[in-house]
Amino acid sequence: MAHGDSLHVVIGAGPTGRGVAERLRSDGRRVRVVTRSGRGDLPEGAERVAADVGDPEAARRACAEARVVFGCVGLPGYQGWEEKWPGIMEGLLAGAESSGARLVFSDKSWR
Repeated sequence: MAHGDSLHVVIGAGPTGRGVAERLRSDGRRVRVVTRSGRGDLPEGAERVAADVGDPEAARRACAEARVVFGCVGLPGYQGWEEKWPGIMEGLLAGAESSGARLVFSDKSWR
């Protein structure tokens, strides 16, 4: 398998997710960025996918064929953190596990 053939899925397109996606693309990696809206300022060549990773089945579809899943999810203003975070974590784990991918988790929550 060539260097860029394995799929790296970045979940989240905020500052951390965007930085991870940019670095992966600059290294010649195949990148899929997953956001709820499917939008975001992404590096050229990155695939865009809309999915709510709080839904484990949607996360499994979004992570299909991934070798590595980068969990870079954030909740703006920490709104609904206590209610939403358990489902998001369940989705991240389900997505990575379903494709046999390694999960790399980034957290900046210091609240």
